[in-house]
Amino acid sequence: MLREFPAKRGRSETVSPAAENSPPDGIGKGIKENIMKMGMIAKGSLLGLALLSTTAFAANNKGSLQVSEPVTVAGKLVAPGEYRVEWEGSGPEVDVKVLRGKNVVARTRGHLRELGQASRNNSRSVRTVPDGTKSLTELQFQGKKYALTIEDEAAQRAQSEASGSK
Repeated sequence: MLREFPAKRGRSETVSPAAENSPPDGIGKGIKENIMKMGMIAKGSLLGLALLSTTAFAANNKGSLQVSEPVTVAGKLVAPGEYRVEWEGSGPEVDVKVLRGKNVVARTRGHLRELGQASRNNSRSVRTVPDGTKSLTELQFQGKKYALTIEDEAAQRAQSEASGSK
């Protein structure tokens, strides 16, 4: 339904119902600015949530390691005892630290490997290298659906040197 309104200088104008309900000039501009501000706030909030979740995930990048016999990690001998393992990285490739208290015992690279189901307990895998030493190769943590595969370049070198000398 169209309505007639008196216009300036005695003329009349026809206005549609949609135009009748729209805000007067100048008010729409403020609404657009508010919508843009809300969009920026939403983007900032999403970024903040992403950073927060990354930080929360990083806080869980640790586990315990019980060593019952000497093993090597990145060529460093790790004596029997209780250790903490921490890793940093955003993808499957991570930097690994083995710590006893606050002291870093060994550093190396690692790889997070997805498991089909959560591990029932903490476990470790070792490999005996040709010189007779045992090298830590993988860790699984109770309740986690991933394993941490340890890269031990020193053990790999010893293995290839022993293979090459035969």
